[in-house]
Amino acid sequence: MHWLSYQIFILVHINFCHNPTFDLYDDDSRILIKYHFYISNDHKHDYEFVQHHFKLHWQYMVEQRYSLQWHWVWINDC
Repeated sequence: MHWLSYQIFILVHINFCHNPTFDLYDDDSRILIKYHFYISNDHKHDYEFVQHHFKLHWQYMVEQRYSLQWHWVWINDC
């Protein structure tokens, strides 16, 4: 099965945002966490692929009218 496996690439974006409608009595409601998954069967996993998905994610953020202060990228390079 090892030699016949089908591989996919999963790129994950996690947004941490201040919640404008948080509950004063619930500290867990102050931060909103949103997960975005980009799944592809592209076997290159090259720079252009990742940049394309970063652009898609950036467009989403602009469309949702997020006020962006930082963009951190963590890489799991296993």
